[in-house]
Amino acid sequence: MSFIARKSRSRSVSSTSELQEEPYTLDVLPPELLSYIFTFAWPKRRFAHQVPFEVQLSHVCRKWREIALSTPVLWTKISIYAPDSLKWVPTYLLRSGTHLPLSLIIDVYRWDKRRRFSDAVTRATFATSIFSHLAPHYARLDHLSIVCYYEFTAINIQTPLTSTSAPNLEAINIQFDRPFVTPGLQLQPPKIFTGGTPNLSFIDTPFINYFSKANLRKLTTLFLSIGESVPLSYTELVELLTAPTALRHLSLSGWSNHLLSLWPFHRVNADPDLRLSNLKSLRLIDSSMLVVKFLLSVSAPQLESIWINTSLDNFHNFFDSQQINVPITGGGLSKFRAVKYLTIAEYNLGYVIKFSEAFPNVTHFAVPHLSFFNVEFLVSAMANWKDMESLIFTQARQSHWEKFAIAMEAMLEERSLTRHPIKSFIMDRDFRKMLEERIPHLSDLVEVLDLSPETYKEPWYTKSIGNPFADEL
Repeated sequence: MSFIARKSRSRSVSSTSELQEEPYTLDVLPPELLSYIFTFAWPKRRFAHQVPFEVQLSHVCRKWREIALSTPVLWTKISIYAPDSLKWVPTYLLRSGTHLPLSLIIDVYRWDKRRRFSDAVTRATFATSIFSHLAPHYARLDHLSIVCYYEFTAINIQTPLTSTSAPNLEAINIQFDRPFVTPGLQLQPPKIFTGGTPNLSFIDTPFINYFSKANLRKLTTLFLSIGESVPLSYTELVELLTAPTALRHLSLSGWSNHLLSLWPFHRVNADPDLRLSNLKSLRLIDSSMLVVKFLLSVSAPQLESIWINTSLDNFHNFFDSQQINVPITGGGLSKFRAVKYLTIAEYNLGYVIKFSEAFPNVTHFAVPHLSFFNVEFLVSAMANWKDMESLIFTQARQSHWEKFAIAMEAMLEERSLTRHPIKSFIMDRDFRKMLEERIPHLSDLVEVLDLSPETYKEPWYTKSIGNPFADEL
């Protein structure tokens, strides 16, 4: 080795040694990169009794504080939990700049629950104070969430929004636990954002009639909870559901005797006014009769997924109707020929054969609360579901495991012989363990998969419907 080469190598080793001895910290990174790291590490969810992430950053050291305060996006989520939270609102508005979108999370559930029921003045004053700071910034709102204990608190908070516009608002969520129940009195809902919400695409609310039809035009996802306190007629519901031009995901829950008394039975034909041409996924919860009436009234030719989570006590009205019980031209039964994903969250499968006739082209069938006692009904239904690809099992009652295993093994073998094999069993790990103990060669009969969003693509399970508030609730 030459003298120059040896000298160069010596310097290289010395330089490497110095680098190894030099301590490295985040402070050596340029401010632009630190700002990016802070933004990337910004948590999606915030908790009431924790110091916010961006505030913690600003108290580490002078450099980090300067970077945090000069990164406006860190200050664009404003969370309000009680009147004490309001003192931070002007600071967040200042640090977030003037152009970035704002997310406003008003979660006063615990504060509201601790207040006396009759303390209406305090609630009204608090609601007014919230928007006294935010009124000049309505144009920046892109997400708004209001979570309360009492329904009238939620109404108080929304009242200042009546004559406003929110041109960039994309999503709104309104929740409460205790409805307004006073005999002889009815709430008169105000129309909110009457100035317009031209970009509103997501709503989760029991107050759908607070919105004008014009504000629902671009809605793609609606979570609607129906209650008694704000009366809604069938005609009004139809007008609101058909106002969006491209509604793709609908979740309908709750109960209203007032609404059901005005809802006609469309036994022969669907209601031509309740046509949801772009609907892809539908979830129906709570009221059995409301679910039945909705399924008979609606026309949704592109519907691919239905999730039914209610008692099946009234479903004979659905299965016995002429719409469902009479074959139609072109093969198959009923109007639900496009449905591929069907979830029945009811342990009793006594009606499963009827479901296989009403939804003849299902390829993925999920039963989250399966009872093994009447597993023979499931086996019989499979004779109608020739194109079935996957069965999805989760929780199960602990008796009759042997009966269930014998029935599944025989069904899988018969499907293979008749050239209609089931492609996969998708199960949670406990269910899979119990079934594989009783059918050791299960994986030879069918592909066995652990239940996950990667293995089961049903939109309500994977949450691909895109609830922007999922991390806040």
